[in-house]
Amino acid sequence: MDYKLTKMVAQMGDCTQRYVAVHERNYMNKKNQFYAAQRQTYNKIVHCPHGLDPNCACVQNFSVNKNVPLTEKQAKVGVASFLRSEIERTESIDPRYRPLTKIIKSRKDELDKYISDYETQFGSLLTDDLFEKDGSIAHLRKLPSQIQAQQLDICQLGTPFRKIDVIQNASSVLCANDQYMLIHNASHLCLINAQMKTVRQTEWTLGSIEDACWNTKKKQIFLIVSRDHCAYKVDPETLSYESILEGRPYRSCTSAPKILYLTIYGVSQILAHPFDNLHTPKPVFTCPNSKRMCIEGICYHDSRLAVIMNTRNEIPPYVEILSTTTYECLFSITIQQAMGYHICGISSLGSSGWLVKDSTGYHFFHITEKNVLRVTSVYDYGHPYNAIRFGASYLAVVTNTNINLHKLKFVKPEELTPSAKVFGLFNST
Repeated sequence: MDYKLTKMVAQMGDCTQRYVAVHERNYMNKKNQFYAAQRQTYNKIVHCPHGLDPNCACVQNFSVNKNVPLTEKQAKVGVASFLRSEIERTESIDPRYRPLTKIIKSRKDELDKYISDYETQFGSLLTDDLFEKDGSIAHLRKLPSQIQAQQLDICQLGTPFRKIDVIQNASSVLCANDQYMLIHNASHLCLINAQMKTVRQTEWTLGSIEDACWNTKKKQIFLIVSRDHCAYKVDPETLSYESILEGRPYRSCTSAPKILYLTIYGVSQILAHPFDNLHTPKPVFTCPNSKRMCIEGICYHDSRLAVIMNTRNEIPPYVEILSTTTYECLFSITIQQAMGYHICGISSLGSSGWLVKDSTGYHFFHITEKNVLRVTSVYDYGHPYNAIRFGASYLAVVTNTNINLHKLKFVKPEELTPSAKVFGLFNST
C-alpha cells in the first residue's frame, strides 16, 4: 500500500468508520425491507467518495467512537474499503479492485483468507514501517518528515513474461479494463485475460479497426472501423456490437465517464459526444496548425485529454494535455526524438502520465505528469506498433507477430533508469 495513503488513512480515522460500516452492513439481509434504509447508510460510508474527510456528508449522522483503537484485522478492512473507494473515484484500471471487494464483502470465517490472498499478491495493507503492533492492536508509528512515492520506470521494461501469437494483417488496436483486454485477431474479436488466455470471442466481419476505447463506468467498448469510419458499440459481456454513429469519417476515439470523444479525417478537430445526447456533438478542440498537422490520437484520463498531432515528417510530433473542464492546454511537449513518418499513437499510463508510440521506430516515449519526456532504449522483441497499460501492473505491446506482456517496474525517483539518447528525424542527440 502507498505509504502516504496509509499515513492519511490512519491519521484521519477514516478506516475506523469504514470498518464499522462494512461490519454492520455485511450482516444485514439485502431482501429484508426493515434493513434496507440502514444498508444504504452503511453503503454510503463503504463507498464514500469524499476521500479522507471523517466529517463529510456520508458520515456526519453516523455514530462511531474514534477513540477506540482498531485491531490489526479491523484496520485492514477499513483500509481495503478506502483503497477501493479511491479506485472507484479515479475510475482507474486496477487489479486490486476485485481482491479488495472480497475483503470488504467477506464473512468472518472468510476474512483471514481474503486478506492473506491480497497481501500475498500486493503486499501488506498496513506497512510495518508505519505501524507497530502491540498484541492485536495496530498503532501508527512516528512518520518520517518526507515520504517518497515510487515512480514508473518505463525504461526498465525487461523481457516479456507472456505472449500470444497474432494473425498477420490483424489490427494493432488494443483496449483494456482492469481484468480483460480486447484484441482484433483477423476474423475474431477476442477478450483475453492477464494469463493471455481467450475468455470470450466472436466472429468479426467488418475488417480492420482504426481505434478502440473502453468505458469502465458504462461497461461498454467503442470502436472505429476502418472501412466505413463509423463508430460501433460493443458489449463486453457478449461481444455483440452495433453501429451508433455514422455520416462522418471518424478516425480515433477515447471515452470519459459521460462523454465519447471522436476525431474525424480531413478536419483536425475533436468532437465531444455526451452519452445522454450522443447525436449532438460539440467541437472542443481544433489543431492549431491544421493545414500542416493532423490529430493522430487522443486519450482521456482523470479529467484530462491527451492529444497527439503529427505532420508525417515536416515537424516533430507534438502533444497537448487539455483540461476537460475548460479544454484549455495544461501543458504541451514536442517529441524531437520521434521519426514521425507513420501514425503516432498515445495511451494513458494512469497517474504515471502518457505513453507515445511512433510506429516508425522501436522506442516508446513516456510523458510524465510533470511534463518530463523519458525515452526507452530500442525494443528488442519485434517491431512495436502499439502499446497500452493493462491493469496496474502490465504493459501490452503489439508487434508484427505477437502481443507481448511486460511487467511494469516502479522505483524510487533516484533509482530511475536514465532516458535513452535517440537520434530522431528532428534532433541530433
